[in-house]
Amino acid sequence: MIAVFFFVPFDQPRRQIDVLLFVLLFATLLPPFVVAYANHRGAVPDPTETVIHRWAFRAEPLVILGAAAMINPVSRTASYVLLLLAIALMVATLLQTIVQVFVHAEEPRSRRVRK
Repeated sequence: MIAVFFFVPFDQPRRQIDVLLFVLLFATLLPPFVVAYANHRGAVPDPTETVIHRWAFRAEPLVILGAAAMINPVSRTASYVLLLLAIALMVATLLQTIVQVFVHAEEPRSRRVRK
């Protein structure tokens, strides 16, 4: 879905849009890897990925990006604003994921003090 926007015309400079789209792509792909790595390393035992809640891992990004793609022929500015909203949501989700990994992280077994 994000790749479509590399070919959608906007009124802003193309390089600016490309950078924003790469940020969106990065912020969209990274949270599942953060959760999977924390689970793999045993820092956050979360085999079902329910301990670390993420805001944007439902339908919100798809709805926002779909609306941005559909509204682009009518209003490129509104489409750009929706794209910025999607970027803000995904960056917030990325930060939320990282913070929750630190909050829920357990001390590694090798460092636990035996009583």
